[in-house]
Amino acid sequence: MNMLGKLIGLWAMGKTVSSTTPIFMRLGLSMAAIIALGTFLLLLSTILLVSLLWLLHLQLVLHGMEPIEATYIVIATVITMMLVIALAIRLYVGRIQTNMREIAYAHSPVGGRVSYIVDSFMRGFTHDAQI
Repeated sequence: MNMLGKLIGLWAMGKTVSSTTPIFMRLGLSMAAIIALGTFLLLLSTILLVSLLWLLHLQLVLHGMEPIEATYIVIATVITMMLVIALAIRLYVGRIQTNMREIAYAHSPVGGRVSYIVDSFMRGFTHDAQI
């Protein structure tokens, strides 16, 4: 069973719904932030590739730079901005994983740890050993 299914099952038991609600709220907010940042990344990429490439390339060429050099500068700028947004998305994904582990260990510390140990064992068992 995947981690999200385990978490929903634990939450559905109802024993500690009031104690897990803030954790689920943080989980939901982090997921919403990932969706929002992903959408923003898509829109930003589209806008940058259309407008900045045209505008900056035109300005650099008008000021005496070779067209190919101007293109390289514009592309490097776009890639840098996309990497910054991708790193922000990665930060929120890490927060979601941490929140999911907190929920699993808060409700059943033994079961959560055993599940984590079994998952780690299976990951190691299914991967080839590197010599």
